[in-house]
Amino acid sequence: MSRLNLTDYLSVYLESLNAPTDTVPGDSVVTETYTITVEVDDPAMGVVTGGGVYESGSTATLTAIPNSGYRFTYWNDNDTMNPRTIQVVGDATYTAYFEPVGNTEDSTLVSDFSNGAVRIYPNPATDCLFIENPRNLSIIYHIYNVNGQMIDSGTIVSGRIDLGSSKFERGAFLLVLQHKNEIKTMRFLKQ
Repeated sequence: MSRLNLTDYLSVYLESLNAPTDTVPGDSVVTETYTITVEVDDPAMGVVTGGGVYESGSTATLTAIPNSGYRFTYWNDNDTMNPRTIQVVGDATYTAYFEPVGNTEDSTLVSDFSNGAVRIYPNPATDCLFIENPRNLSIIYHIYNVNGQMIDSGTIVSGRIDLGSSKFERGAFLLVLQHKNEIKTMRFLKQ
């Protein structure tokens, strides 16, 4: 029988304190893993990297890469960091949202509208004005002419406002959008 000196004894003792209590020497420790899924709202606008299977407690770096003519705007949890590092604590899905860049005459982005982005297009408009609302918020709208008269109003989630009626003559209009207590305004032209 061999004898341990004090240094060897302390070393073995300290290692035993760090060992999991439910393992037997020679058994391996099973680490829980989780799946991080990454998606894009519109695959034509870009791609996302960083998805996969990760050990619990590890970190994952997610990167949204826009295609030419687009830029990253936000993640589905309203985070705007790109790239971003997340702590893996469970299965999760992250969706990246992109927007077109360049020709601001054709569309207007109402940013930070209830922590989301609402797009209104085209501008100038002809027969209809489209409202894209990826968060599907219930939005009250009012349209005013240059004299300050309200000529149309309603509630819209996503869709279009028909501008083909006689109340929409050619000219400039003010669109007022309201969700809860937040109000945003934009000017648009009807041709």
